[in-house]
Amino acid sequence: MPIRRGNSSSNARTKRPGNRALIWLLAFAIWVRIVFSTVDFNGLTAPTPDPGVQAALATLAPDPVGRAIKISLILIGTLVALSHIGEARALFRRMNVFFLLFMVLALISVTWSFDPGSTIARFVSFAATVLICFAFCLVGWHRNRLQEVVRPVLTILLVGSLAYIVMEPKLALDFDGAGYHGLSSQKNPFGELCAFGTLFWMHALIAGESKIWKSILGAALGWTCLWLSKSATSLLATVFASCFMLLLLRTSPAIRRYTPYLVTIFGCLVIAYALAVLQLVPGLATILLGPITAVTGKDMTFTNRSMIWDIIKEHIQFHPLLGTGYGAYWTGAIPSSPSYVFLSRMYFWPSEAHNGYLDIVNDLGFVGLLCLLAYLMVYVRQSLQLFKIDRPQSALYLALFFQQAMTNLSESCWFSPMGILPIVMMTLATCTLARALLDQRDGRALRSPAAAQGPARPMTARRGQMRARR
Repeated sequence: MPIRRGNSSSNARTKRPGNRALIWLLAFAIWVRIVFSTVDFNGLTAPTPDPGVQAALATLAPDPVGRAIKISLILIGTLVALSHIGEARALFRRMNVFFLLFMVLALISVTWSFDPGSTIARFVSFAATVLICFAFCLVGWHRNRLQEVVRPVLTILLVGSLAYIVMEPKLALDFDGAGYHGLSSQKNPFGELCAFGTLFWMHALIAGESKIWKSILGAALGWTCLWLSKSATSLLATVFASCFMLLLLRTSPAIRRYTPYLVTIFGCLVIAYALAVLQLVPGLATILLGPITAVTGKDMTFTNRSMIWDIIKEHIQFHPLLGTGYGAYWTGAIPSSPSYVFLSRMYFWPSEAHNGYLDIVNDLGFVGLLCLLAYLMVYVRQSLQLFKIDRPQSALYLALFFQQAMTNLSESCWFSPMGILPIVMMTLATCTLARALLDQRDGRALRSPAAAQGPARPMTARRGQMRARR
């Protein structure tokens, strides 16, 4: 069944036909997923405990609300896909194939997982996010729908976090006193929320998709919360991604033609830094990481993260090919968890490897890492395909990629069971990117105002066309 095209409007936004109640239901489902993956409802009225203790308690306690939300998302996503089977098939064929392979690998890892129950539970959470994001692209679609649905909920969460910090500064302070965690449980998840909110408002400002005063206020809100979080990783990644968006959207056409090469160079640099952190290439860490440590003032341990990485690498050596199962390692600060070793060696439980690439290797081996890197390359290639017809949307997708690629050098976000918000955002970006390319393939690409106009034509040519019409 072909996807029908709606009527175009002056702002280059074409809404797709569909049940209005269903459109709102899917948008609300995305909001629910983002809110419950961000807000620490249990910690709003009490000081935040040590992350290790908090994670252990969360592991032991049942979560009926979270379970009900996941089941609801799975049912809604499945029913929408079945009721729009033609569109679902077409969109599925445009999906990033390595994203789908990663899902398959995560599912079958239950057969060799150290903790099959945890692997199944984590995969169900991942699948719920994928299904609702996939369904989100089937009903009421238009080119700006990603930011029009996501940006408001991120803004509400940022406003709520800032108000919480002002009214309850002691409760909003992170356990180590180094920064504020807002409505989240820790400062690093709060930093991720701030990073996404800032990027979406910076995109609205640079691309001119919102009133300038709204964009300035939204961006100021994001930068303020990001500064209060004291998350150096999120701050650095957001600054880089924002500058990259500015480069893509506000440069001359002469420079714009070199965009694919610039994106490729930056992408290779990020991968090189990831390899340097993993120490897979001898001497690369000293060459690449030395300037960063000199600028930030930190040593090569990156706030003792290298000690965590060393313990994880020792564990990887026993299962290098396929890992120990998706989400089966960081199951809690309890004796039955393989990660319990951190309590005896470092006297605390970090809850993650603080490196997304390393956690993928630990969970799914080097097969999983290759699948992840292939997914990122295809994601960039698809974004560059979209860049030819819709520069603003492509710039947003590329900014999300670079922000996450840099963040994962010191935090675990790549489809990590511990970081739900980055999973939601990157899954949404992957699905909406596929939908945009599907429209392009069917000859229904929705161009931005600047891209749709194309190069200016001579006045004589336009007058000739007007005479011909007469």
